Amino acid sequence: MNLYSVAAIVFAATYLGIAIGRLPPLRIDRAGIALVGGSLMLAVGGMNVAEVIAAIDFNTIAGGVLLLTRVVRSERVYRKID
Repeated sequence: MNLYSVAAIVFAATYLGIAIGRLPPLRIDRAGIALVGGSLMLAVGGMNVAEVIAAIDFNTIAGGVLLLTRVVRSERVYRKID
């Protein structure tokens, strides 16, 4: 089996896992599936480190952190911690 076949299988499995939403037997959600899929793609040589870094959308990560902070504040989690 060549590198392109392995990379295609990893990509397809990751895409399917993200589409399903979660894998109950593994107790993993979409973010975990994406992380595992990206790590496998790097491990099998489907992408190198520079390509992985270029594929990360840091604006999406920053937006997610801002949204999470707003939700935490609106739910008053900080007050419940004290």
